[in-house]
Formats: sequence, structure tokens, C-alpha cells
Amino acid sequence: MVVFNACVGKSARNIGSGFPSKSKETAGRPTVTSAKGAVAVMMISSVLLYLWGSLFLCYLALLVYRGHLNRYEDEQLFLNDDVEIVQKNRHHRAQIRHKLMRLRPIFHSCGAATGLITTMVVGMYVYDAWHNIPKGVL
Repeated sequence: MVVFNACVGKSARNIGSGFPSKSKETAGRPTVTSAKGAVAVMMISSVLLYLWGSLFLCYLALLVYRGHLNRYEDEQLFLNDDVEIVQKNRHHRAQIRHKLMRLRPIFHSCGAATGLITTMVVGMYVYDAWHNIPKGVL
């Protein structure tokens, strides 16, 4: 049985066990307590998680904005031969394409940064979990 503890301050207690954490170095940090009483510190930085969350929200906002712009960029067949209307529609589509071209590098950079930080967070979690497996479990 593993008990997770979201420590807050120095008076944090293990959820379910009612015992205070054993060491001063784990006070104020998230810990995992195994059934044998071993305490492991989870090392994922909250700053990294906040950065990931903000980049992910920016990426989603850019995704929605790009989809909104693409909705109006569709090619259309004009049955009207009025030159003024055709030129106006071409100009409108050219403006949309220009906005999309300006948005492309920001969109790809934000997506790459979100993917990189996601990989870092998952890698840190797996590394921390791997090194904190109690001996004899595997």
C-alpha cells in the first residue's frame, strides 16, 4: 500500500496514517510513503508544472484562434461575374492567409515548447518513481 501526501508547510501529515513525516528534509514537499514506512520525496518542481500549464493554455488558445481563422479561408466558387465582388473576396482571403502565416511560427514554437516540457515532466516523474521503488518489490 502506498500513501500519497501533498505536504503543505512543516506540519504536514501522511494521508490515511495520521503520523507526521519522519524527516525535516521532506517537510513542505510532496512525499510518497510505502507500507513499510519508507518516505520518498517527489522532485517535480511546481514552477515547471505552472510553466507547462500556461504554455498548454496558450497553445490551446492559438489552436482555437487558428481554427477560427481557417473557417473563413475556405476556397469558394463564385457564380457572380462581378469583378468588384470577386476582388473583394480575394483580398479578404489574402488577409486571412497573411494572418495565418504570421501565426504559424508562434503556433509551432508554443507547441514544441509544450511538448518538450511535457516530456521533461513525464521523464522526471518516471525517473523519480523508478529510483524510489522500495527494494524487494521488483
